Amino acid sequence: MIVMPWNNRTAPHFILEINSVCNILCKGCYKKLDGEHKPPAQIGNELDAALKLRNVQTVSITGGEPTLHPQLMQTIKLIKSRGLRAVLITNGLLIDNGMLSNLKNAGLDLIMFHIDEGQKRPDLRTDGIEEINALRTVLLKRAAQHGLDTGLTVTV
Repeated sequence: MIVMPWNNRTAPHFILEINSVCNILCKGCYKKLDGEHKPPAQIGNELDAALKLRNVQTVSITGGEPTLHPQLMQTIKLIKSRGLRAVLITNGLLIDNGMLSNLKNAGLDLIMFHIDEGQKRPDLRTDGIEEINALRTVLLKRAAQHGLDTGLTVTV
């Protein structure tokens, strides 16, 4: 048996879901194209509750698709104002140079791209791994050019 060195009070990571709306469809996902955005006050309350419950060091911002949230930059600044690392998990569909500049200026530390087989996306013609990997490469390089640490997340 593998035992992790953390428990529910000491886990250094918190996942902050800021909306339930998404701009693509993924196999097995329950998020919708017409979901809701959490208001900034609720996001702040959830973040404060997590900080009371555990020794958080890093917050992953998720959704739905968090880049659709109108207060995404404010959310990143809220996380950074508490001395925490901010990570964005995104499908990358809205990630252009302007968005990356705004994310970097807001204080984002790391951007994780979720580009996977089984996604219905307007930026992929096929579900082939070669095309998926090419898109991953483009977005990773683009984000790195803005000084952001990058990574990939996949569904297994």
